[in-house]
Amino acid sequence: MSIEVFDMYIPAMTKRGPRGPVPIYQMIINTIKEDIAAGTLAPGQALPTEAELGEIHQASRLTVRRALEVLREEGVVYTIRADGSYVGPRDAPQIREPRQHEQIAADLAAGVKRGVYGPDQVLPSQLELIEQYGVAKKTVSAAVALLRGQGWAYTVPAIGTFAAHRDKWPWTSQEIAADVIERIERGGHAPYEGLPSESEMMEEYGVDNETAHAAIALLLAQS
Repeated sequence: MSIEVFDMYIPAMTKRGPRGPVPIYQMIINTIKEDIAAGTLAPGQALPTEAELGEIHQASRLTVRRALEVLREEGVVYTIRADGSYVGPRDAPQIREPRQHEQIAADLAAGVKRGVYGPDQVLPSQLELIEQYGVAKKTVSAAVALLRGQGWAYTVPAIGTFAAHRDKWPWTSQEIAADVIERIERGGHAPYEGLPSESEMMEEYGVDNETAHAAIALLLAQS
């Protein structure tokens, strides 16, 4: 008997309670379905990461992936590469906690919006951000890249990263909602027919998930 199979059947105590003879991958499937039915996991909500699911259920990464594969085949969840798995359907607004680099970028963007960093003013260096947030260099690099991609800042090689001018700032949730409504009306569609998903808004308008989620909320409130 392989280690994987043995691990899948041996009784044990997990963070969700005692585990019986049911295969671990099936227990993970059952638990996620129960959480969805109970409303603990809402449509569009991010599932715990593979590592977190493994820790919760005392399971290997391979076992977790098998459970997620079954859930995907059943249409219960869907997975976005390099992002994570979400409760279906795909067109539901995505709900998840911001990652470290997203939170750092959001903090810096808020500083630009409030005028803490004026146009062309240098932002904190990578070393300063590493010390302030206690994160790795790659996390700060990802945060700065996201900030640039959103239009809040620009980088001058070997000098630093600077706050962008107002006309370079990204779309607001209100602007996105207004643009979507205008496009729907121009296309002659029924109200909110073909409303873009949160991930589609993030890609098309170059905004974070919080802004896209707020835009969808505005659109739904006007329906």
